[in-house]
Amino acid sequence: MKTAFLILSILLSSVPLGVTATAAAGADGFAAVFNGLNLDGWKMQGHASWKADRGEIVGQPDPGQNTDCWLFSEVEWTDFTLEVEFKVPEKCNSGIAIRMPKEATGDPDMYGYEVQISDAPGRKPTGSVLHHVDSKINNVHEPNEWNRMSITCERDHIVVRLNGRLVVDTKETGSKRGRIGMQIAKGEEFANQEVRFRNIRIKNLAP
Repeated sequence: MKTAFLILSILLSSVPLGVTATAAAGADGFAAVFNGLNLDGWKMQGHASWKADRGEIVGQPDPGQNTDCWLFSEVEWTDFTLEVEFKVPEKCNSGIAIRMPKEATGDPDMYGYEVQISDAPGRKPTGSVLHHVDSKINNVHEPNEWNRMSITCERDHIVVRLNGRLVVDTKETGSKRGRIGMQIAKGEEFANQEVRFRNIRIKNLAP
């Protein structure tokens, strides 16, 4: 019995960070992070309305909130490729968090990173790694349509693609481990926006 327990402990400790709490990876190496039915495995920071709806995660602001709301995964990853589809209205402001440490509370762009989703005036354009590097090309998403974003993190290298086109390719010295997440932005100008996310998948690239 002791020998069997020791073998099981060794096997569990050798599993790469983030794998155990997601679905089994498919032939392409990607595993679903969202089960399509409910928000098990996700935790909200702040106040807003998040729900699972027909295989999508849907977020809407609570009136009068003066802070952003985030829905974070409970699992952390180190090196990975994240794929996610999003649908947002015109003049929106949202974002995708990456490498947000589990012990941190606050804005992902301070503790991890935020990849911007926005076409609102005066906001950083879609694909920008907020407060690190602005996207310059291929950074226009289609409002009220499904768009696909791919984010790859390997050590200090971050690559963002929007609808299959390269948007950002940068090296950053910040967080190397953390959760992923999705944003509902504060502010009256975004009080009525609804954000939708689906097909949230991760390919673990950790050694």
